[in-house]
Amino acid sequence: MAAVVASPYPEAKADVTRWVLAVASDGQAQGRACRALALAGFAIEVALDAAEAIHCLDVIRPALLVVDGDLPGAGDLLDRARAIGIEAASYGDVVREQLAQDR
Repeated sequence: MAAVVASPYPEAKADVTRWVLAVASDGQAQGRACRALALAGFAIEVALDAAEAIHCLDVIRPALLVVDGDLPGAGDLLDRARAIGIEAASYGDVVREQLAQDR
């Protein structure tokens, strides 16, 4: 999984289950991510490709969107997420930020 997108609405009530949309064509990577997120208390919706995930965004506004960076159409999916107000960062963005903080 290479990109993580977070909803700008972190103030969700504690008794409300937060949704995660996990998108990956690699079943093993998707399974690991889903298990970890479920243990953290998230409800998970799974999409196997970018087109399916874009349709999910028409119905739910996930608290977190986890996308396989090698997924065909991942850029379009992240653009759609940004268009509805979900901020996006790629794995590379996160690594660069961490390296900048460590310097």
